[in-house]
Amino acid sequence: MDNDCSICNERANRDMLFADSERSYKTKRPLCLLYVLLVLSYILILALFITVLYKTTSDSSQSQSSSAQLRDLTDKVLAEANSTRNAEVKLKENKFNIDVLKNEVQLIGSKSEKSNMDFEKLAIQVADIRAQLRDLEISSKNISCKVDWEFYRDSCYFFSTSKHDWSDARSMCKDKGADLVVINSRSEQKFINSIIADSSEKRFWIGLHDRSTEDDWEWVDGTVYQSSYKNWGPGEPNDAEYNEDCAHVQEIGSWNDMNCDYSQFNAICEQKLSA
Repeated sequence: MDNDCSICNERANRDMLFADSERSYKTKRPLCLLYVLLVLSYILILALFITVLYKTTSDSSQSQSSSAQLRDLTDKVLAEANSTRNAEVKLKENKFNIDVLKNEVQLIGSKSEKSNMDFEKLAIQVADIRAQLRDLEISSKNISCKVDWEFYRDSCYFFSTSKHDWSDARSMCKDKGADLVVINSRSEQKFINSIIADSSEKRFWIGLHDRSTEDDWEWVDGTVYQSSYKNWGPGEPNDAEYNEDCAHVQEIGSWNDMNCDYSQFNAICEQKLSA
Protein backbone atom coordinates (compact mmCIF):
# COMPACT_ATOMS: atom_id res chain seq x y z
CA MET A 1 0.00 0.00 0.00
CA ASP A 2 2.73 2.32 0.91
CA ASN A 3 4.48 1.50 -2.35
CA ASP A 4 1.45 2.32 -4.34
CA CYS A 5 1.04 5.60 -2.58
CA SER A 6 4.66 6.39 -3.18
CA ILE A 7 4.30 5.69 -6.85
CA CYS A 8 1.21 7.80 -7.03
CA ASN A 9 2.96 10.66 -5.32
CA GLU A 10 5.86 10.50 -7.78
CA ARG A 11 3.50 10.54 -10.70
CA ALA A 12 1.65 13.41 -9.20
CA ASN A 13 4.89 15.29 -8.72
CA ARG A 14 5.99 14.62 -12.32
CA ASP A 15 2.66 15.81 -13.62
CA MET A 16 2.94 18.97 -11.61
CA LEU A 17 6.47 19.55 -12.84
CA PHE A 18 5.42 18.97 -16.39
CA ALA A 19 2.48 21.29 -16.00
CA ASP A 20 4.72 23.94 -14.47
CA SER A 21 7.21 23.46 -17.21
CA GLU A 22 4.53 23.83 -19.90
CA ARG A 23 3.14 26.90 -18.24
CA SER A 24 6.63 28.39 -18.03
CA TYR A 25 7.22 27.68 -21.73
CA LYS A 26 3.94 29.24 -22.70
CA THR A 27 4.78 32.26 -20.59
CA LYS A 28 8.32 32.74 -22.01
CA ARG A 29 7.41 32.27 -25.72
CA PRO A 30 5.86 35.72 -26.22
CA LEU A 31 8.87 37.27 -24.54
CA CYS A 32 11.20 35.60 -27.04
CA LEU A 33 9.15 36.86 -29.93
CA LEU A 34 9.27 40.36 -28.45
CA TYR A 35 13.04 40.16 -28.13
CA VAL A 36 13.35 39.04 -31.73
CA LEU A 37 11.17 41.92 -32.91
CA LEU A 38 13.21 44.37 -30.85
CA VAL A 39 16.42 43.04 -32.38
CA LEU A 40 14.99 43.32 -35.89
CA SER A 41 13.76 46.84 -35.17
CA TYR A 42 17.21 47.77 -33.89
CA ILE A 43 18.80 46.34 -37.02
CA LEU A 44 16.36 48.26 -39.25
CA ILE A 45 16.93 51.48 -37.31
CA LEU A 46 20.68 50.98 -37.56
CA ALA A 47 20.45 50.33 -41.31
CA LEU A 48 18.28 53.43 -41.76
CA PHE A 49 20.74 55.50 -39.73
CA ILE A 50 23.65 54.26 -41.82
CA THR A 51 21.75 55.05 -45.05
CA VAL A 52 20.89 58.58 -43.87
CA LEU A 53 24.44 59.13 -42.69
CA TYR A 54 25.84 57.99 -46.05
CA LYS A 55 23.46 60.19 -47.98
CA THR A 56 24.25 63.17 -45.76
CA THR A 57 27.97 62.55 -46.21
CA SER A 58 27.51 62.23 -49.98
CA ASP A 59 25.41 65.41 -50.14
CA SER A 60 27.98 67.17 -48.01
CA SER A 61 30.75 66.08 -50.39
CA GLN A 62 28.72 67.24 -53.40
CA SER A 63 27.94 70.50 -51.63
CA GLN A 64 31.61 71.03 -50.89
CA SER A 65 32.47 70.24 -54.51
CA SER A 66 29.78 72.65 -55.73
CA SER A 67 31.04 75.31 -53.31
CA ALA A 68 34.56 74.84 -54.62
CA GLN A 69 33.35 75.13 -58.22
CA LEU A 70 31.35 78.23 -57.31
CA ARG A 71 34.41 79.78 -55.69
CA ASP A 72 36.50 79.00 -58.78
CA LEU A 73 33.83 80.50 -61.04
CA THR A 74 33.61 83.60 -58.82
CA ASP A 75 37.40 84.00 -58.94
CA LYS A 76 37.33 83.70 -62.74
CA VAL A 77 34.53 86.28 -63.03
CA LEU A 78 36.39 88.70 -60.76
CA ALA A 79 39.60 88.16 -62.74
CA GLU A 80 37.74 88.79 -66.00
CA ALA A 81 36.15 91.92 -64.53
CA ASN A 82 39.57 93.22 -63.50
CA SER A 83 40.94 92.42 -66.95
CA THR A 84 37.99 94.25 -68.55
CA ARG A 85 38.54 97.30 -66.34
CA ASN A 86 42.23 97.32 -67.23
CA ALA A 87 41.33 97.04 -70.91
CA GLU A 88 38.88 99.95 -70.57
CA VAL A 89 41.56 102.07 -68.92
CA LYS A 90 44.03 101.24 -71.70
CA LEU A 91 41.35 101.94 -74.32
CA LYS A 92 40.67 105.36 -72.80
CA GLU A 93 44.40 106.06 -72.74
CA ASN A 94 44.77 104.98 -76.37
CA LYS A 95 41.75 107.06 -77.37
CA PHE A 96 43.26 110.08 -75.64
CA ASN A 97 46.56 109.50 -77.43
CA ILE A 98 44.73 109.11 -80.75
CA ASP A 99 42.85 112.39 -80.16
CA VAL A 100 46.15 114.10 -79.36
CA LEU A 101 47.71 112.70 -82.53
CA LYS A 102 44.67 113.78 -84.58
CA ASN A 103 44.97 117.30 -83.23
CA GLU A 104 48.67 117.33 -84.06
CA VAL A 105 47.99 116.01 -87.55
CA GLN A 106 45.27 118.63 -88.08
CA LEU A 107 47.63 121.33 -86.84
CA ILE A 108 50.37 120.11 -89.15
CA GLY A 109 47.83 119.84 -92.00
CA SER A 110 46.65 123.41 -91.37
CA LYS A 111 50.21 124.67 -91.38
CA SER A 112 50.96 122.64 -94.49
CA GLU A 113 47.81 123.92 -96.21
CA LYS A 114 48.69 127.48 -95.28
CA SER A 115 52.22 126.93 -96.58
CA ASN A 116 50.83 125.52 -99.82
CA MET A 117 48.49 128.49 -100.19
CA ASP A 118 51.36 130.89 -99.54
CA PHE A 119 53.49 129.02 -102.08
CA GLU A 120 50.71 129.16 -104.67
CA LYS A 121 50.25 132.87 -104.11
CA LEU A 122 53.99 133.41 -104.39
CA ALA A 123 54.15 131.31 -107.58
CA ILE A 124 51.31 133.35 -109.12
CA GLN A 125 53.03 136.60 -108.17
CA VAL A 126 56.31 135.39 -109.67
CA ALA A 127 54.52 134.37 -112.88
CA ASP A 128 52.84 137.76 -113.01
CA ILE A 129 56.17 139.57 -112.59
CA ARG A 130 57.77 137.43 -115.29
CA ALA A 131 54.89 138.22 -117.61
CA GLN A 132 55.30 141.94 -116.99
CA LEU A 133 59.03 141.76 -117.70
CA ARG A 134 58.38 139.82 -120.89
CA ASP A 135 55.68 142.30 -121.82
CA LEU A 136 58.13 145.16 -121.44
CA GLU A 137 60.72 143.31 -123.48
CA ILE A 138 58.27 142.59 -126.30
CA SER A 139 56.90 146.13 -126.27
CA SER A 140 60.39 147.51 -126.62
CA LYS A 141 60.82 145.47 -129.82
CA ASN A 142 57.51 146.64 -131.33
CA ILE A 143 56.16 143.10 -131.74
CA SER A 144 52.47 143.16 -132.71
CA CYS A 145 49.60 140.70 -133.33
CA LYS A 146 47.74 139.82 -136.54
CA VAL A 147 44.45 141.41 -137.50
CA ASP A 148 41.49 140.34 -135.32
CA TRP A 149 43.86 139.30 -132.60
CA GLU A 150 44.20 141.07 -129.24
CA PHE A 151 47.59 141.78 -127.71
CA TYR A 152 48.28 141.41 -124.01
CA ARG A 153 51.76 141.21 -122.49
CA ASP A 154 53.59 138.39 -124.29
CA SER A 155 50.67 136.78 -126.14
CA CYS A 156 48.13 137.40 -128.88
CA TYR A 157 44.52 136.28 -128.27
CA PHE A 158 41.84 135.34 -130.77
CA PHE A 159 38.20 135.35 -129.64
CA SER A 160 36.29 133.23 -132.14
CA THR A 161 32.84 134.16 -133.41
CA SER A 162 32.09 130.58 -134.53
CA LYS A 163 30.89 127.89 -132.13
CA HIS A 164 32.59 124.54 -131.56
CA ASP A 165 32.87 121.64 -129.16
CA TRP A 166 36.08 121.56 -127.10
CA SER A 167 38.11 119.32 -129.46
CA ASP A 168 37.10 121.25 -132.59
CA ALA A 169 37.85 124.53 -130.82
CA ARG A 170 41.37 123.34 -130.02
CA SER A 171 41.89 122.15 -133.63
CA MET A 172 40.74 125.54 -134.87
CA CYS A 173 43.29 127.29 -132.62
CA LYS A 174 46.09 124.97 -133.75
CA ASP A 175 45.23 125.71 -137.39
CA LYS A 176 45.98 129.33 -136.53
CA GLY A 177 49.36 128.47 -135.02
CA ALA A 178 48.04 128.80 -131.47
CA ASP A 179 46.25 126.73 -128.80
CA LEU A 180 43.37 127.18 -126.41
CA VAL A 181 44.17 129.88 -123.86
CA VAL A 182 46.03 129.07 -120.63
CA ILE A 183 45.11 131.63 -117.96
CA ASN A 184 48.11 132.13 -115.67
CA SER A 185 47.23 135.16 -113.58
CA ARG A 186 44.49 137.40 -112.21
CA SER A 187 45.62 140.22 -114.47
CA GLU A 188 45.30 137.97 -117.54
CA GLN A 189 41.82 136.97 -116.37
CA LYS A 190 40.83 140.64 -116.08
CA PHE A 191 42.05 141.28 -119.62
CA ILE A 192 39.94 138.35 -120.93
CA ASN A 193 36.91 139.57 -118.93
CA SER A 194 37.18 143.00 -120.51
CA ILE A 195 37.09 141.53 -124.03
CA ILE A 196 34.14 139.24 -123.21
CA ALA A 197 32.23 142.20 -121.73
CA ASP A 198 32.37 143.97 -125.12
CA SER A 199 31.48 140.82 -127.07
CA SER A 200 28.07 139.46 -128.01
CA GLU A 201 29.38 135.98 -127.22
CA LYS A 202 29.57 135.12 -123.53
CA ARG A 203 30.97 131.58 -123.16
CA PHE A 204 34.39 130.53 -124.45
CA TRP A 205 36.34 127.26 -124.23
CA ILE A 206 39.73 127.49 -122.51
CA GLY A 207 42.69 125.06 -122.56
CA LEU A 208 41.84 123.20 -119.32
CA HIS A 209 40.44 119.65 -119.00
CA ASP A 210 40.41 116.44 -116.91
CA ARG A 211 39.67 114.04 -119.76
CA SER A 212 42.55 111.73 -118.87
CA THR A 213 41.72 111.28 -115.16
CA GLU A 214 38.69 112.63 -113.33
CA ASP A 215 39.56 115.61 -111.07
CA ASP A 216 43.14 115.62 -112.38
CA TRP A 217 42.93 118.87 -114.33
CA GLU A 218 45.54 119.67 -117.00
CA TRP A 219 46.46 122.76 -118.97
CA VAL A 220 47.13 122.14 -122.65
CA ASP A 221 50.63 123.65 -122.48
CA GLY A 222 51.68 121.51 -119.47
CA THR A 223 51.38 124.27 -116.86
CA VAL A 224 51.06 122.60 -113.43
CA TYR A 225 47.42 123.00 -112.45
CA GLN A 226 47.90 122.54 -108.70
CA SER A 227 50.19 125.55 -108.32
CA SER A 228 48.67 127.76 -111.03
CA TYR A 229 45.99 130.46 -110.97
CA LYS A 230 42.36 129.29 -110.65
CA ASN A 231 39.05 131.10 -111.01
CA TRP A 232 36.32 128.48 -110.70
CA GLY A 233 32.78 129.62 -110.01
CA PRO A 234 31.08 128.68 -106.71
CA GLY A 235 30.72 124.89 -106.41
CA GLU A 236 32.76 124.26 -109.56
CA PRO A 237 34.03 122.06 -110.99
CA ASN A 238 31.15 119.70 -110.09
CA ASP A 239 31.20 117.19 -112.97
CA ALA A 240 27.40 117.33 -113.30
CA GLU A 241 26.00 114.04 -114.57
CA TYR A 242 29.59 112.63 -114.46
CA ASN A 243 30.32 114.00 -117.93
CA GLU A 244 31.84 117.46 -117.58
CA ASP A 245 35.53 117.24 -118.37
CA CYS A 246 36.33 120.50 -120.20
CA ALA A 247 36.48 124.06 -118.86
CA HIS A 248 35.09 127.27 -120.27
CA VAL A 249 35.01 130.86 -119.08
CA GLN A 250 31.61 132.52 -118.49
CA GLU A 251 30.57 136.10 -119.12
CA ILE A 252 31.17 136.98 -115.45
CA GLY A 253 34.75 135.72 -115.82
CA SER A 254 34.51 132.61 -113.61
CA TRP A 255 35.23 129.11 -114.88
CA ASN A 256 32.82 126.22 -115.23
CA ASP A 257 33.19 122.59 -116.31
CA MET A 258 31.07 121.35 -119.20
CA ASN A 259 30.55 118.35 -121.45
CA CYS A 260 33.41 118.45 -123.96
CA ASP A 261 31.02 117.52 -126.79
CA TYR A 262 28.84 120.58 -126.25
CA SER A 263 29.14 122.51 -129.52
CA GLN A 264 27.60 125.89 -128.68
CA PHE A 265 30.59 127.66 -127.15
CA ASN A 266 33.11 129.96 -128.75
CA ALA A 267 36.84 129.65 -128.09
CA ILE A 268 39.79 131.75 -126.97
CA CYS A 269 43.04 130.98 -128.76
CA GLU A 270 46.42 132.12 -127.37
CA GLN A 271 49.61 132.48 -129.37
CA LYS A 272 52.79 133.10 -127.42
CA LEU A 273 55.03 135.78 -128.87
CA SER A 274 58.76 135.17 -129.05
CA ALA A 275 60.92 138.00 -127.76
